[in-house]
Amino acid sequence: MTGILGRMAMLALLALAGGCATTPQWEHYTASNRIESPEKGFTVQAPAGWRRSPGEAGDRIVLTADGAGIQQLVLGRFPLDKAFALTKGKATPQTSPRELGELVLAEIRAGSKGSTLELKSAGEMRIDGRPAFLLRVSERTQAGVQYERIVAGTQGESKMFWASCKALTRYFFERARPVCEQAIESVRLTGL
Repeated sequence: MTGILGRMAMLALLALAGGCATTPQWEHYTASNRIESPEKGFTVQAPAGWRRSPGEAGDRIVLTADGAGIQQLVLGRFPLDKAFALTKGKATPQTSPRELGELVLAEIRAGSKGSTLELKSAGEMRIDGRPAFLLRVSERTQAGVQYERIVAGTQGESKMFWASCKALTRYFFERARPVCEQAIESVRLTGL
């Protein structure tokens, strides 16, 4: 499980396990607060009312307001050469944002066995001034649960940064989306 989706699944499991433990506790932000990733690869403005997972691994941050199965924002920075473990896709510093988005979507699809994914839109944005891709994806799990997701990312010489905001389609996604978009826009990167 070294691909993007594998990392996201691992983080979700860690988040769930962390929620059951008495220590360490989820860090709750009553006001918007700038936080730093574990390996100091990036900072993000944590949304007011959201909580941060205590079980983060690597250079990742996991945030949720109501629980990881309801909505979650996962942000991470990791080596570019290990980004696409499931599809064996290759990205280089010269890969365009559009191509990088296609690689990420293929990796998400490869890791979503049993789920039906539909790309609703693909575009570009900027993350900390860098060209980045922006995807909107609809997902129906094997159990019939419907999620919406926005995924954004950029790369540098040797590292990639990505953010994924996933929430239950009904009621939660439209509430989480602007909060996640603001958080992604607040990201400041170091050492890509």
